[in-house]
Amino acid sequence: MLRYLRFAIPLTLAFLIGCQPEDNGKDEVIMDTVIEGEIITDADTVDEGELVTFTVPESTDTAADTATADGYRVQIFAGASEENARRLALEAESLLSVPAYVHYTDGYWKVRVGNCGTRAEAETLRNRARNAGYADCWIAADTIER
Repeated sequence: MLRYLRFAIPLTLAFLIGCQPEDNGKDEVIMDTVIEGEIITDADTVDEGELVTFTVPESTDTAADTATADGYRVQIFAGASEENARRLALEAESLLSVPAYVHYTDGYWKVRVGNCGTRAEAETLRNRARNAGYADCWIAADTIER
């Protein structure tokens, strides 16, 4: 048995070394290998015998990491059409450079913009929205993202 191992180990190592991709100076991930739920890529290198530990995040849901607070948003639309609300939200984000939120409440699709921590911030945003063409907008108390 030992006689076979004496030849098998060097041959296996020679085979593995010979199968390595040519190093052209560019890092490239050839394939991923999953080992007990962990992903190891060819870009990850370790020395033989080195202890490797992995930290897996408990949650990759960024929405759960978003802090919220009481504040204000400027409502620019309330209507029956979801399509119009979504179109208007995209337009408002572009014109006002603030996030827009679409919600369906009380039988209406509502578009609110901004995350204002104070009433004064909301008034400034409302004035910007009016100047951008949203003449019928108003300030609404809301839960905002911080």
